[in-house]
Amino acid sequence: MNHCLEKNVPEADKLEILADGFENSDRKVELLKVPQFMAFLRVDRLLWNNAAYPFIRRHNIPSLQKLLQSLPEKPERKEWINIGGQLIPKTPVQTLLRNIRSGKINGWDDVHAFNSKNSRLYQEQKLQHAFASLL
Repeated sequence: MNHCLEKNVPEADKLEILADGFENSDRKVELLKVPQFMAFLRVDRLLWNNAAYPFIRRHNIPSLQKLLQSLPEKPERKEWINIGGQLIPKTPVQTLLRNIRSGKINGWDDVHAFNSKNSRLYQEQKLQHAFASLL
């Protein structure tokens, strides 16, 4: 890959970078802000590495094939919410709030149980999010 695309150097903004197959037309498609996009790719790879390595070690996964088998077939990025320093996907938080309002959850013990459950799920949720982001 071109050095100025890997690093955010001024020359990169002067390059004309064209893409094929992005639109169903014959007009040329110019990619803009490529250095910023490359930075996002580096962050996604870092996120993946930080999630995958502990998962591989914890589950003693011996090969890439086994790792891929343990990942979702249709990975999906989810919105996360910071709940008192604990990151939890938005959907379970919405369920928690709905259950509190309906009276299904009516005490701190239930809330703490929700937090404990989501704490146990965090590494796998983070891996799935990282996988979806990487793709």
